[in-house]
Amino acid sequence: MTRFGKRIAALDELHIAYPVGRDGARFEALLPSAALAAHETNQLRFFVVQDDLGNRYPAMIDHASALPENAELTTIRGVVVAGW
Repeated sequence: MTRFGKRIAALDELHIAYPVGRDGARFEALLPSAALAAHETNQLRFFVVQDDLGNRYPAMIDHASALPENAELTTIRGVVVAGW
């Protein structure tokens, strides 16, 4: 997960609802809660997600919450789009 060329966090368990088109596709991932501590999630409107195949997608978060069973991890959900 990068924003303005700066790496914010490595995403674990990244799931993208392929295929990704111009209309967008949903994604979900886990990341360390500390990685978001310095960021307001509504300010992370635009960032880049890279999947295991090296495909990079512009993305937006529409949900972020700490896991109830482990507050050190945050789940994020949002939309990725094609057309980079």
